[in-house]
Amino acid sequence: MGIYIITAVVLVICLVLSWLVGSLLHLQGASLWILRGILSLLCIAGAGLFLWFHRRVKREESGLGVAAAGAEIDVLLREADRKLKASRAASATISSMPAIFILGESGSAKTSVMLHSGLEPELLAGQVYDGSDVASTDILNVWFARKTVFIEVSSKIASDPASWARVLQKTRPSQIKSAFGKGQFASRAVLMCFDSERFASGGDALAVSARRFAARLREMAASLGADFPVYALFTRMDHLPHFTEYVSNLTQSESGEVLGVTLPRRTGSQGLFVEEENNRVNRTFDQLVYSLSEKRIEYLPREAAAERLPSVYEFPRELRKLRGIVSQFLIELTKPTQLGANCFLRGFYFSGVRPVIMMESVAAAAPAATAVAGGGATRMFRPADLQQTQPAGRVVQSRKVPEWTFLPHLFNEVILRDRDALGASGHSAHVQVTRRMLFGIAGLLCLVVLALAAISFSNNRALEQSIAASAESLSRSVPASTDAPSLDQLQELEKIRATLADLQTYSKDGAPFSYRIGLYSGDRIYPDAHKLYFRYFQRLLLSSTQANMLTSLRQPPATRSSDDFQQMYARLKSYLITTSHHEKADWTGFVPALLDRSGAFRRTTDPATQDVIRKQFAFYSAELVAANPYSSENDSAAVERGRAYLKQFSGIEAIYQAMLDDAGRGRSAVNFNRQFPGSAQAVVDTYEVPAAFTKSGFQAMQKSIQSPEKFSGEEWVLGPQTSLGMPLDSLRAQLAQR
Repeated sequence: MGIYIITAVVLVICLVLSWLVGSLLHLQGASLWILRGILSLLCIAGAGLFLWFHRRVKREESGLGVAAAGAEIDVLLREADRKLKASRAASATISSMPAIFILGESGSAKTSVMLHSGLEPELLAGQVYDGSDVASTDILNVWFARKTVFIEVSSKIASDPASWARVLQKTRPSQIKSAFGKGQFASRAVLMCFDSERFASGGDALAVSARRFAARLREMAASLGADFPVYALFTRMDHLPHFTEYVSNLTQSESGEVLGVTLPRRTGSQGLFVEEENNRVNRTFDQLVYSLSEKRIEYLPREAAAERLPSVYEFPRELRKLRGIVSQFLIELTKPTQLGANCFLRGFYFSGVRPVIMMESVAAAAPAATAVAGGGATRMFRPADLQQTQPAGRVVQSRKVPEWTFLPHLFNEVILRDRDALGASGHSAHVQVTRRMLFGIAGLLCLVVLALAAISFSNNRALEQSIAASAESLSRSVPASTDAPSLDQLQELEKIRATLADLQTYSKDGAPFSYRIGLYSGDRIYPDAHKLYFRYFQRLLLSSTQANMLTSLRQPPATRSSDDFQQMYARLKSYLITTSHHEKADWTGFVPALLDRSGAFRRTTDPATQDVIRKQFAFYSAELVAANPYSSENDSAAVERGRAYLKQFSGIEAIYQAMLDDAGRGRSAVNFNRQFPGSAQAVVDTYEVPAAFTKSGFQAMQKSIQSPEKFSGEEWVLGPQTSLGMPLDSLRAQLAQR
């Protein structure tokens, strides 16, 4: 069982590691769960494969000599389990029901004991009769009575350790179920049958038999991991001198009483086991003999035959002579070991057979018919013939039948009612170890869960505290509007932005495992954090940027160069995106246009500060595509003034600007210091190459020049426009010269 517990512990550890490895690798979403599922399946498959190989090796080590017997044992026990499951009285298996093993040498009347036990047992598996005679048990006989299973084990199986171990394995209660249940096994006990005729063979032969069965009992105790009671039944007492005469005149109720002694369970007192147990058995044996001796006063007057009176008197004395042999046998049989669980002697009992005269009515034999001289094929019946054919009357005859004495109440009144002794086997050390292991695993899992919960709580608390600290810092230092935010203010704003970006990733792909365990607070704090960020983003960056855009729209330049058109177009378009057309925020020139009008960005030459500002506008641009966190109202007068300025240019400028926007769509602008982080320490180059002027943008622009009719400017920026009125060839030539 230890290998299964170790395997379970290793499997649990592997499953926990397989659960955590995805988080350690920073995987998210479907990839994380796929990895966890694959690793968990591999762990379970590995554990199953290991146990399969382990059992296979154990079977091979058990040898082929017991293969046939083992197969028969399996068949018999499966048949018994099948019948038990199908019955309404049990609906269980042998392993989950109380069981009593009946052991003994061949010829010790084990099967006869069950047949005459008074239980009226039902045979579940095995063979009892060979014709009209009781057959010797070949492998097993499995019986069921009084919600208890009786397993009669043949001497051949009990003599073979491997076969006996197989019986124990197949009938052993489940430790896992017991550990999860009440922590108790189904009770187990042993009834050891011993042929009293073997007393004549001497003490040495009895000691050999006792040691052999003692080894089986120790193996059973080791398999169960629990103490269990042993009841010794000395059968065939009728082979002892004077027994038949002593019991011949007992009444039916007297012969059904139990002859024997039930011993209290031995406590763990100091001293030698052999000495103490010998004194205990001898003392109770003497009490039994004294009781039989007292009964002679009552039994002697019942005997009518004078020649049988001495035998009635002598039987208790004859039984007294067996005290030493019986005591030696019982002590050797139940001698304990200090290395584990043990059996204990619960009682010893005697039983034998006496002849009983049965009176029964039978039909008398009919007289033989006399032959009639000269009778042929046909003849006349005579009155004498009719008298001879009358049916004979019934006569009463007597016959001797065997009757088992001192047995019918042993099971019902003693063994099955001995709840204290039977309950001893319910407290298995194996179950306790299994429960401790399960509690240990559960405790380990609880510690892991608590540790993960503590980590999750710490991470979520740090998340909330980070936002709260930044909000508090900004609330103290940021005015209603500013055109010159400090680096500290921008860094606090960047902390909130980074947290919002993480929360968005967690919402999309799932939060890391170190944030979960039922404590994840990101979804709860995100709305407030989102409002907080954009409130301070507007104060620090957006308000001044929009103000600069409006200034440019209200006061357009006096010149009308191509660059003036592009700058005014970009500012007007960007302003409209920040107000009434937020859905157009995916324009690649939007962020550069915002940076161009941002006073904070233009006044600083520090790359770190510029990078922080660029991140804020990029985040704002990404959020603006989905929804505008601010008002959609714009300054219509400034917008119309900007449009009027742009309409002063030829239509080719609008087309050219539309081509630039199209060429830059889906491409990124190039900034040397941003593309190569850390390069600003050696070379400072903050110039931004627009996406339309990169290599791929140039190629897209060349294709667009071939179809200028597709680019007539954006009406939502420029307002309603008129037709260009220029030949396409001329338009292509002018665009190619730009």
